[in-house]
Order: sequence, then C-alpha cells, then structure tokens
Amino acid sequence: MLIFCCLLAFGPYFCYDTPAALENEIESLFQISTTQYGYLYSVYAFPNLVLPLVGGVLYDKLGARKFMILFSFFSTLGQGVNTLAGYQENFKIYIVGQTLHGIGTESLYVG
Repeated sequence: MLIFCCLLAFGPYFCYDTPAALENEIESLFQISTTQYGYLYSVYAFPNLVLPLVGGVLYDKLGARKFMILFSFFSTLGQGVNTLAGYQENFKIYIVGQTLHGIGTESLYVG
C-alpha cells in the first residue's frame, strides 16, 4: 500500500515537472514566447488557491475514497488532454489540460 501511495504522488509530480525539461521544445512546437510558456504553470496554480481548502472539506464530509478517485480522474484527464494538444500542436488545448491537471493533482495531495 505504501508503494501505491508513493506512486500516486510520483506520477503527478513527474507530469508537473516534465514541461520544465522540455521548455525549448514546447516553445518551438507551439511557437510561443517564454511568457506564454509561463502560463502553463500559472493555470496549474490558480485553481489551487481555493480548491485544496474546498477539497479538504469535501473529503471530510463525503469520504476520501470517492474524491481521491475523482481528483485522480481529473489529473489523468488533464494529462490526456495535454497529449492531445501535443499531437494537434494546439497551445490552447494544452492550457486546458494543465488546468485540469492542476485541479486534480493538488486536491489529490490534500487527500
């Protein structure tokens, strides 16, 4: 069980940190500036100003199992959308994917 808990944290952290290693490739693929590249981390962080607090209350009221599955789904869905954005070379879709990933990941860590 401890291994699965560690993997639950490792996967989203890996997905969060990977764009930093690929900054030049992402900027050239999507033809964006460094400022626009910074939006990827901003849209990940903005929902998490409030969501971990709300997520904590939801965990307590409705049960951790349901919400861990829900937030894991959002995190996975966000990475799926990011993959789709890479194939379509569409930066706007990538922004949506990062937002979904951020909504799921940080609330998942609260649980």
